[in-house]
Amino acid sequence: MVCVGLTVAFVAYICASVCAKDAVKIPLKRSGSRAMQNVVKRDISRFAPRPELATVPVANDAINYLANVTVGTQTFYLLVDTGSANTWVGANKTYIPGDLGYASWLYYVEVTYGSGYFNGTEYFDTVIFGGLTVHNQSIGVSSYEEGYGYQGLDGILGVGAIIQTNGTVNGTELVPTVMDNLYAQGVIEEEVLGVYFAPLSRNSTLEINGELTIGGVDDRRYIGNITYVPTWKSGDHVSSWGLNVDSIVDTGTTNIYIPESAYTPFLNVSGGTYDYNVHLSKFAAKPTGNFAFSIGGTLFELTPDQYLVPQDEYSVWNIPDDGNYYSFISTAGPTYFFIGQKFLENYYAVFDTTNVRIGLAPATHSS
Repeated sequence: MVCVGLTVAFVAYICASVCAKDAVKIPLKRSGSRAMQNVVKRDISRFAPRPELATVPVANDAINYLANVTVGTQTFYLLVDTGSANTWVGANKTYIPGDLGYASWLYYVEVTYGSGYFNGTEYFDTVIFGGLTVHNQSIGVSSYEEGYGYQGLDGILGVGAIIQTNGTVNGTELVPTVMDNLYAQGVIEEEVLGVYFAPLSRNSTLEINGELTIGGVDDRRYIGNITYVPTWKSGDHVSSWGLNVDSIVDTGTTNIYIPESAYTPFLNVSGGTYDYNVHLSKFAAKPTGNFAFSIGGTLFELTPDQYLVPQDEYSVWNIPDDGNYYSFISTAGPTYFFIGQKFLENYYAVFDTTNVRIGLAPATHSS
């Protein structure tokens, strides 16, 4: 359901509320084993230190978030993408298999993205990121790509849902992601990815100011409580990091794209227009109202300073310095709703495959 509500300034509410089911009372039964040694053993195990969560520093180049990932013996600069699940390399740097790397010559890989494409051969090799090692990881090696090499990227670190690999590699139905394999190989206890992004400092075009938490949540990176909502499922798999308003929370998408039915009122109340040259919202005067939508009963707001393109970044976006204000909020058609990087630079996100849910909370710097 999509609904728009207006306040004195303006707040566009894209509603994705989740209704709570009736409470269920569960009777409790005392356990039969009362041996003190068992009780002590159980209690001590609860207080035992848990494995340290691995963190991966990621770099913001205004348009993407990038991570250094080692494949075999080489390090590649990969786009962090929760909107896709294939990991691949070779857009800029030529891949040379490591000592344990080998090709699946019969396996041809081909993936089409919203603004890019690649095809090539599927290999198996060791992948290392955040100090964690994934053995025998299936990766694509590009023979041809569009839309990535020119940006200085070597490829994509696909950490989306495994079902998104369906049909991308011939000879196999699904390709386990790096997160799937970390969990299957016992490296992490939960298949959970925490994502912390932050806006660039003024007059900067590249900063290592983000972090991925592998296997859990970093309590230092958000304030308040995390709002969790269930994600889409297809059969036994999470189909994408989508909410029940047909939206996608996607680190690989830069901007925020809302359906036309919400975008038009947003422009009307804020005095904006759509600029067909730069494909962004344009305002003659700086908006004064916040933009927000509701997820799981929690309101997530962006102030004008958070949803407007910083003027010192106009050259990065090829925006004319014409005295107008431009927004990261745009539309991609009547139904598309993508919550991208520019939203996530203000809100901590948790992609929880184990519990089939996604969580959001204000990032520490946003307070």
